[in-house]
Amino acid sequence: MTRSLMRVRISLDYPESVPALVTLALAVVDRMQGNPWFPSPVPSLATVKAAIDALASSQTAVLTRARGTSTKRDVALRRLKSLLTRLKAYVAGVAEDNLESAAAIVASASMRLVAARLPHKPTLAVLQRGVSGVVYLLARAVADRARYEWQMSADDGKTWADLPATQQSETKVTGLTPGKTYFFRCRAWAPKVSVLWCNPVALIVR
Repeated sequence: MTRSLMRVRISLDYPESVPALVTLALAVVDRMQGNPWFPSPVPSLATVKAAIDALASSQTAVLTRARGTSTKRDVALRRLKSLLTRLKAYVAGVAEDNLESAAAIVASASMRLVAARLPHKPTLAVLQRGVSGVVYLLARAVADRARYEWQMSADDGKTWADLPATQQSETKVTGLTPGKTYFFRCRAWAPKVSVLWCNPVALIVR
């Protein structure tokens, strides 16, 4: 897939205590090990695991109050945080290349997807104009030469059916069952712009 300019933001807050950070880092390595989404992590999981072990060992040494152990522990701490930051960037890159599965990809690395910086997230309006079983979907235009993709769900968003894509930021959906609730969503693609699916909008069709 062509790399998107969408920037996925990931939360990986580092705990203040060293033992808690070690636990967090081990969870990340464990979840990423053998994960098909991450065939070649950068940095390697072996490198991260070695840094975890080094930090845990140096933290144990600090408890002896021996001279110089705190300095060594602080160096190991900075090293592990640096590696985790780079690993987080790698996970974000994988998620950016697979936007539809971004949340699942990030979660599978024991990280959390946070609000992305969407350059032009479309606001979707779903309207009826007097004709039974017909709705109009209107999205905010994102750019010239954009392509708009639309989806509809008749089972509360469990499954989605593709509607015809358009070059305009609006479309008409016909043949809907009056009295039934439908969910709609859209996304847009344009040169140097890609947008995640917008939040679904529900409507009880008249």
